[in-house]
Amino acid sequence: MPPYGAGSYVHPSLAVAHAAASPYPPEDSSPTIQDLEEFLNDPNLWTPPTAAQYNSTYRSMAPAAPTSGPPTPPEKICWHCRTRTTPLWRRDTRIPGLLCNACGLYLSQRGKLRPRELIDADDDSDVVREANYSGPECTHCHTRTTSVWRRNKVGAQVCNACGVYERLKGKERPLSLRRDKIRPRNTGND
Repeated sequence: MPPYGAGSYVHPSLAVAHAAASPYPPEDSSPTIQDLEEFLNDPNLWTPPTAAQYNSTYRSMAPAAPTSGPPTPPEKICWHCRTRTTPLWRRDTRIPGLLCNACGLYLSQRGKLRPRELIDADDDSDVVREANYSGPECTHCHTRTTSVWRRNKVGAQVCNACGVYERLKGKERPLSLRRDKIRPRNTGND
């Protein structure tokens, strides 16, 4: 029997000292698969580590988990118009990447990609439009985009949202409710 107990682990650098007690050939000859199988199956020479031994040894060697939270998925970009925001991402077998809702619908309905003029019309660069704009402006919230222009009780021109709010509630619409884009009506048919 070897001088070390059953289940003991002997580091390879210490194995030379125990070579005389080992039933295996010296270290200078490479072990065969049969040698390894005999070693692993002989309970006098090796036993698997306990759960506590495994956890203390191998968990400490594992790479540290990221502390910033779950990994972020890659950002989605429309293959055609390069937009990063859309209510729905679409796929088409003819296109190698994702399509935004507008490009995907146009392609499925017309069989061709959406023209550059329509893509440019969707651009959110309101800064240029605001500087050159000379149309009506709401006297209350100062918006320039609305589905319909109205007049309030004193006759001032107001946007649809401010006009409807004042008519229904009897007071001016709070400026905190102002939106830069017109929201479609929620019909509940979704």
